Amino acid sequence: MPTNEIGYVFLGKELGPRSRNPDHYDQSGKVKFDRLKKSPLFEVGIERLQSGLTKSLKITLLCAQKDLVQCHRSLMVGHYLWESFKTDIQHFDHGGGLESQSQLEQPFIEAQGVQTDLLTCAEELSAIAYE
Repeated sequence: MPTNEIGYVFLGKELGPRSRNPDHYDQSGKVKFDRLKKSPLFEVGIERLQSGLTKSLKITLLCAQKDLVQCHRSLMVGHYLWESFKTDIQHFDHGGGLESQSQLEQPFIEAQGVQTDLLTCAEELSAIAYE
């Protein structure tokens, strides 16, 4: 490990937004994150993150998407960690500021155009938006 104790581990195969499995895509060819999050590879990636955290490593996930509401890190990995473990990870925004996963929930719901109605309560909005 270098003197700054910074290492790089590629986890794009495990935690990336693309898959070689055709079952992870809808009929129009769009990747379905809910399907990816159930894959054995994704589980391996999450286990590697958890293993690093138990070793007190500081972990940063990198992506080229500048809009956090459209980034697979927040839509897939961050959402999974929030829903499964109540781990409210921090995301660097395009300007260098921080925004937590929980802070991204409402902007994401709004970006998806999901709104409450007579049959949908506020608690269900997140699940519908991520679907």
